[in-house]
Amino acid sequence: MSAAPVPPAIRRATEADLPALEALAEAFEAHLNAIDPANPTTVPPERRAAVLRFALGPWPCRAVLLAGAGDAPLGFLAFQEIVWMDDGAPALWVSDLYVAPDARGRGAGAALMAAAQAEARARGGARVVFTVWRENAPARAFYARLGAREVGDELLMSLGV
Repeated sequence: MSAAPVPPAIRRATEADLPALEALAEAFEAHLNAIDPANPTTVPPERRAAVLRFALGPWPCRAVLLAGAGDAPLGFLAFQEIVWMDDGAPALWVSDLYVAPDARGRGAGAALMAAAQAEARARGGARVVFTVWRENAPARAFYARLGAREVGDELLMSLGV
């Protein structure tokens, strides 16, 4: 009988993690573009770096980095605190979750989401909210396995500035 896999350690990313975060963010973009190559998105490297620096900034925006073997990161989860007006409680908005292909299926994504849930609870929150691209079937299946449910009565909307 083999032992159950040890969940990966979760820690907050620091400025020193930026090169690893940039590599993971670039791999995430490539992963999404492979799902729909007809509609690729390309974030210029300087913009990606600026966004990641923002994610490392003062609360309420943080990036949580998953540390793998040694200091090699396996994935990341970026979030910020919001207020969910339906229950008047804080919530965490997960803007991005990515786990490197060779780390998938070993509990890394679930550990990151559990860390986000713990962060929300610690702040008096009642939920973690996020979007999933409809075309990303593996991600949708992953979230369903965690017990996430679709909020069918709301639409994600966006306004340019």
